[in-house]
Amino acid sequence: MFRSASRVTPLFVFLVAPIGATSQTLTAEAADHSLEEIQWRQCELNRDIREALSFSAPASEEELQALRDRKDALHEEIARLETALDVAARAEPAAGMPLAQAAARIRESQLKEAVLYSRGTLDQWDFGSIERIEQLILDRLQAVRDELVQSGTPVTCPELS
Repeated sequence: MFRSASRVTPLFVFLVAPIGATSQTLTAEAADHSLEEIQWRQCELNRDIREALSFSAPASEEELQALRDRKDALHEEIARLETALDVAARAEPAAGMPLAQAAARIRESQLKEAVLYSRGTLDQWDFGSIERIEQLILDRLQAVRDELVQSGTPVTCPELS
């Protein structure tokens, strides 16, 4: 069973706080939680993409657009998290190294770009290629989580295990 998107901690809470405000500064644990929720949303997208593209009839343009919109939202959430990680790392230089490393991992792995790329190719590739890029996104999200919390439990999408 998938987690509800309503359980997601809004990252804007961390972004609107002044840089020195410790009560609203993003922690590694909070960032890990946000990343885990993003991973669950990616799992839900994987499932919905699989359902939309697995039937003998092609997905309707409306279905594809809804999936693209969700990919856009996922991209924006990752971008906000990257910014929040950078801000928090600058606010707490002594404790912010894992946060800075996680933000760097987002950039170095081209995670945001992979999400946008997969968004644009939903109706152009074969099913196996789409599954590979969707799994790549999940793996990159896990790599960012590993930068934050070394003992974080990996998310395993029910359909993919």
